[in-house]
Amino acid sequence: ICRDCSQPSFARRNTDVRTRRSLIPKSAMTLMRLPSHTVPPRGAIASPNTVVINEPARTVGRERNSSTSFWQVVWTLIWSQLDLDRLDRTIRYRIFQFISFFVSNNVARRKEFAMKLGNLVLDQWLHGDGDGTTLNSAVSGKPLARITSDGVDFAAVLAHARNVGGSNLRKMTFHQRGEMLKTLAQYLMEHKKELYALSTETGATKGDSWVDIDGGISTLFVFSSKGRREMPNDHVYLDGPPEALSRNGTFVGQHIYTPKLGAAVHINAFNFPCWGMLEKLAPTLLAGVPAIVKPASSTAYLTELMVRQINASGILPDGALQLICGGVGDLFDHLSCQDTIAFTGSKNTAEFLQQHPRVVSESVAF
Repeated sequence: ICRDCSQPSFARRNTDVRTRRSLIPKSAMTLMRLPSHTVPPRGAIASPNTVVINEPARTVGRERNSSTSFWQVVWTLIWSQLDLDRLDRTIRYRIFQFISFFVSNNVARRKEFAMKLGNLVLDQWLHGDGDGTTLNSAVSGKPLARITSDGVDFAAVLAHARNVGGSNLRKMTFHQRGEMLKTLAQYLMEHKKELYALSTETGATKGDSWVDIDGGISTLFVFSSKGRREMPNDHVYLDGPPEALSRNGTFVGQHIYTPKLGAAVHINAFNFPCWGMLEKLAPTLLAGVPAIVKPASSTAYLTELMVRQINASGILPDGALQLICGGVGDLFDHLSCQDTIAFTGSKNTAEFLQQHPRVVSESVAF
């Protein structure tokens, strides 16, 4: 009986009471599925060739993934035909052994199809050791990638940034580095379609992706413009006029800004995998300092794709940008007073990192 209109349901009137099978030929049936939040209106009448599937909890025709529905049917048929209490212990053991094998094999296949994110270290792509952690799509739940930085030599990463990346960037003037940022922004604009396609897997809408991707690229344009308009075409930046240090002006001093001789470690949040990286990367490169980027793991696959595009462009000099997908290992143990940490995240994590013995002893800028 339909609980809304108190009339016999169509499926009940056209069902054999003994076998509970429909009396309508399958060829004449049309399966009608409604969204899970929809309840048939009061007084609704089913057409003669339509079968409405009733489900418990007033949920009508909830759509499921096709593969999930198939296996649900299979397991339902198996368990409905088996009475485990009457089966021999050996047979029951074989059944559970088969189920365990199927589940473990299915998990292994899902891991196999998930790509492993790369780490851009020492100007080459390196995959971490082991299987790592599987990253799933926020939309479908399917595995997208595996992430790990095990096996990365973090001391060598810092040394490469300081000795190779910093040296190459300091050879350039502010205007040259500004032009470099502009060229990089133009290149990313031409290749952003692929970024938008992958950004959907993070659960972002097109508007969200626009803020993250186009907004991030815009920061490159902004800092490029500021570097070429507001800064000199030189290797140093003057801090105010000369200061007279003697009565007759024979002894004067001039404050200047020069690039630090270390590396900038960028630890970014999950919600802006592109913009969060570029907003820190632009002023870092403009200042002539190499960057080591560590994105949040949950959306690191989008950051990795953008870094792959940057690396493929060949616009940045060697050592200017390195990427760590996974944990930072013992990276903090090798920091010095010339290095800088730029962190975006929770207050608790920030306080934990600020209390690192190396950060405290070397007075690392945080």
